[in-house]
Amino acid sequence: MFRTITSSFVSFLLAMSLLHSVNAQATMLFSSNLVEIHSITTEGNNINAHPVQNADETALGQLFASIRINSDVEEKIIYLMSESDAAKLAKQVVISLRRLQPEQDMHLVIYRSVGGFLTTKRFSTGIRMFANDVGLNLIFGQLDTFQNEFRGPGRKLAHPGSRSNTRIKGGSLVAADWFKFHTGRKDWMIYPIVTTPSLKLRMKPEQPRTND
Repeated sequence: MFRTITSSFVSFLLAMSLLHSVNAQATMLFSSNLVEIHSITTEGNNINAHPVQNADETALGQLFASIRINSDVEEKIIYLMSESDAAKLAKQVVISLRRLQPEQDMHLVIYRSVGGFLTTKRFSTGIRMFANDVGLNLIFGQLDTFQNEFRGPGRKLAHPGSRSNTRIKGGSLVAADWFKFHTGRKDWMIYPIVTTPSLKLRMKPEQPRTND
């Protein structure tokens, strides 16, 4: 009887320890119908330039609005998200970048809805994001993949990309001259977050009004 109780207690402690470890590695920072933002542990011994205090919200909005993908679902090139959704996302990304620690990456899941009221389908894209001395890094993993609406504990998020190898599936990124790919990779884009964004990006900053 004592051995049974002891064994059960040890199993309980191990389960709690594992749960604590998982929670320590992944924490939800924000969630909406448009996006989910989680903090996750970096791969290997990589250390990031986090927290980021100087990210430009307008520049990030232009970035997300300008990303184009060759979607296997659509079988054509599309924008990852609309301009209005990109502006909303940028605000939350800026807030989340301030909360990340050097040993943490961001797991960003972006949702895209298509169809009418009764026929709506949602697709999701998973991105690993982090900042370092060269800029903001976005590594794409699961790209524009059908997402079940059910948000139970067993729901799988679109997986992010990886520093170690290419894991992109569901399509490809469309190259542009306003960002650069990491050497030898077509799933890993690098974007400067401090410098003034290129005028070739999709969203343009509003011009100040002048008095007539």
